Amino acid sequence: MNPLESLVRSYAETDPPGVARQLEGLDPAGAGKILDKLSVQGALKVLESLNAAAGARIVETLEPVRAAALLGRTPPRIAAALLQPMTPEKREAILAFLGESGAQPLRQQMLYAPDTAAGMMIPQV
Repeated sequence: MNPLESLVRSYAETDPPGVARQLEGLDPAGAGKILDKLSVQGALKVLESLNAAAGARIVETLEPVRAAALLGRTPPRIAAALLQPMTPEKREAILAFLGESGAQPLRQQMLYAPDTAAGMMIPQV
């Protein structure tokens, strides 16, 4: 790992909201490249701090297998909020990598708008 990658990873681990704000200000493809370089734990912390609209645009730029690996470890409420704004094709490509047991809770959560009471609840699985 080069020094710049090490610095970015350290920043993501110590200030995920700060990194999220920075990524939200970049073009989605550039932000996705940075997110993709983070460790899984660092990327998860940043994902949880992104606003849903910007986060969806960023996650859409990732390879579906990487996006699924991250969203599969994200709380369903947050993962669903990131998946909802995506194109149906991209959303389904990501969900396919989660398998039926991983995708079903997210599909259930996506039945509700993220800013409603039902959308904020964690479904029982």
